[in-house]
Amino acid sequence: MQPQAIDPSMLARAISALRAAIGEKNVFTAEDDRVAYSDHYAPDESVHRPSGGLAPATVDEVRAVVRIANEFRIPLWPISRGKNFGYGGPAPVLKGSLVLDLSRMKRIEIDEENGTVLVEPGVSFFDLYDFIQARKLPLWLSVPGNSWGSVVGNALDRGVGYTPYGDHAARICGLEVCCPRATWCAPAWAPWATRRAGSSTSPALVLPGTRCSASRISASSRRWACG
Repeated sequence: MQPQAIDPSMLARAISALRAAIGEKNVFTAEDDRVAYSDHYAPDESVHRPSGGLAPATVDEVRAVVRIANEFRIPLWPISRGKNFGYGGPAPVLKGSLVLDLSRMKRIEIDEENGTVLVEPGVSFFDLYDFIQARKLPLWLSVPGNSWGSVVGNALDRGVGYTPYGDHAARICGLEVCCPRATWCAPAWAPWATRRAGSSTSPALVLPGTRCSASRISASSRRWACG
């Protein structure tokens, strides 16, 4: 993929519009910010150095960012939390892109009966574990080796966990997606799609959990029987 030349004047206009759309504090263009979104494991970090980062928090803000990027022809590089260290981290493929940082999107909804969870991109495995534990839910979370990463990002990167549901990509039940022209797409069959339609929540992914029933604990071995 060839590097894309970015017009500095168009970038400056885009940054101004983005600050108005998602708030100045959520647009990061200082040199320290650009370094923070670089790949620190690369032989030359400057090869994939971004122009800055953007941190929207809602569907409306994500769509606004995509519209503005289209208007000013600025490439976006979306990340969930950017913690896939050693494999590029948060750094974009195209130098000068704006990193679309979705780590502020941290909503969690769990359907305990069906053993599924609806998570936004910023939800880490630590976040999801704490959510389950705080509510004393009988669910077993499949986690990778490093749990500071995004549940969504791990699944989309074909990450693995250490349970029978360890193939996280294969366990995706549905996705809500912001398309390149800022249209919002969700599977019509999903019961949560209609409920969330028109809402100002964030892009989400649904994963099944491994349901464990306390009533099926073996008294002799004290092991969980998981279905």
